[in-house]
Amino acid sequence: MGCSISVEVKEQEIGFDTQSQQRPFESIELQKYKLKKKYGRIREVSIVLEQDKYKQSHEIRHLVPQLEIEANSILKSRKQSHERDIN
Repeated sequence: MGCSISVEVKEQEIGFDTQSQQRPFESIELQKYKLKKKYGRIREVSIVLEQDKYKQSHEIRHLVPQLEIEANSILKSRKQSHERDIN
């Protein structure tokens, strides 16, 4: 394939705010999601998610593989006619 994907994950817990009645949230930030094609262009996507710490987080565990699938799909669909793979 003609692209490489690297993901850096930064996790930060936001402290409980005593002034509000909200429960603490866990903040997960995916930074520098780079899509690099073989001809040198780089696309970067930053995604910030906040999820209630007291709920199940099974969807977070599957997020990175899903992003990779979507990113590859986007790259394939955006290729110019002269960039298409020769089969």
